[in-house]
Amino acid sequence: MVKQLLEKGADPNVRTAASTTQVGRGGGGGRAVAGGSLTPLMVAARASQLEAMKMLVAGGADPALRADNGTTTLMYGAAGKLATVQYAYEIDPNVDVVNQSGQTPVHASISGGVPRTQDEIVEVIQFLADKGAKLDELDAAGRTHQPRRYRADRQSGQSAHGADPQVG
Repeated sequence: MVKQLLEKGADPNVRTAASTTQVGRGGGGGRAVAGGSLTPLMVAARASQLEAMKMLVAGGADPALRADNGTTTLMYGAAGKLATVQYAYEIDPNVDVVNQSGQTPVHASISGGVPRTQDEIVEVIQFLADKGAKLDELDAAGRTHQPRRYRADRQSGQSAHGADPQVG
């Protein structure tokens, strides 16, 4: 469908309306965040739709555009599968970018997106770390990207699985 829309002259940089969305785990919990003015490229990245991302870029999508809250294509891609974040990095390589909530691509890698296994999330974080992303960056609320349980395990020196959780 993306290809047909682009062939008919659709603007690959058109934006969604400004909005507020709920993020967080199921059960009605979570928090509201600004998420408006997304481009089709950001939407495709957030949904881990790699082929759509490639078609949009080939059709003139600008990977440097940001959502209203400063979130980038790389940040949306980081919430997806490894191939998605690799491509997002190729077109938007700033791993040090920070949005208005103080979140980085590493924060985005664990905060939502498409369903992934823990191993898939770790692959994304490792990829970002290999590209120079800082793993101890705090967001505006003073949180790291690490879930509370992991931080507690790390402080005790072992993970829930008995392994040393130290990154490095």
